[in-house]
Amino acid sequence: MIRIYYLEFIFPNSCGVHEVGPIGFMGLKVKADGEFKDAFRLHVGGRAYIGKTVLGEEKGDFLPERIPEFLYELSGKLEESNMKFQDYIVEKEEEFDNLVNKYKVQ
Repeated sequence: MIRIYYLEFIFPNSCGVHEVGPIGFMGLKVKADGEFKDAFRLHVGGRAYIGKTVLGEEKGDFLPERIPEFLYELSGKLEESNMKFQDYIVEKEEEFDNLVNKYKVQ
């Protein structure tokens, strides 16, 4: 199971702690198809431990309707690989990046 942190659009700071979760989404607006739309920026690889806090790496922006499909496909890849998410994003980085690129706003 993946722990997901997410921050809605209405909060301008990091109260959703999206950048310190294994996977986090931060709400924002992006220009897609010539208009501004609600979206979420994906952060991965964050963690918050005393003396070992690491901010997650930004991977791209997703339209809300694409996120469930992305997470579903990701969960299948995790199950196939029999890996924890934090290990998967390091050991299968290219595969993960390809998955992100499939769903993110281009």
